[in-house]
Amino acid sequence: MNRTLLTKTHTVLAGFFFTTTLLLIITGGLMNVGVEGSYDKTSYVIEVKQPLPTEISIVKNVVINELNKRRIPLPKGKIDLEIDGSVLVFEWEGARYNAILENDTSTQQTKLILEQASTFSYLENLHKSEGGPAFKILAIFCSLGLIVLLVTGILMAWQAPKYRILTIKSILLGAAFFLLTIFLS
Repeated sequence: MNRTLLTKTHTVLAGFFFTTTLLLIITGGLMNVGVEGSYDKTSYVIEVKQPLPTEISIVKNVVINELNKRRIPLPKGKIDLEIDGSVLVFEWEGARYNAILENDTSTQQTKLILEQASTFSYLENLHKSEGGPAFKILAIFCSLGLIVLLVTGILMAWQAPKYRILTIKSILLGAAFFLLTIFLS
């Protein structure tokens, strides 16, 4: 393969994905050593005239109306509905905040809870794909870009005879440590 093309591809991808990769490396490393973000919670009591139905789209519309009343943008992540006895919990995740609707039929109380993410929680949520589609798409392309970076780096090293043995040893050592950590985990 043409060394100039390899070098240009490697350089462009490294530059373009540098910031995204740095974010993923730093947040992943901090999460692995136990650093956690925090959330500021705000609760609103909501008056509901009748018990909430258990259909997710209807409960979602209730949450949308309540968020719109408060001029709060809608979360962009996944939606979950759980029913445990007399308690219905609807959770809509987002990178910046989570919107949770709790309805307890035994007490006839309904609350909307907003969990505002700290800066680290926001970045952590992006890392865990709990944000909107824009960052998810960037992260997918970043993953593909990193694969190409690894391949082009190995190919460039392979083309230089003085680095072939080092490349082979590095690949084998990395594979051995990978397998060892899997075995020990």
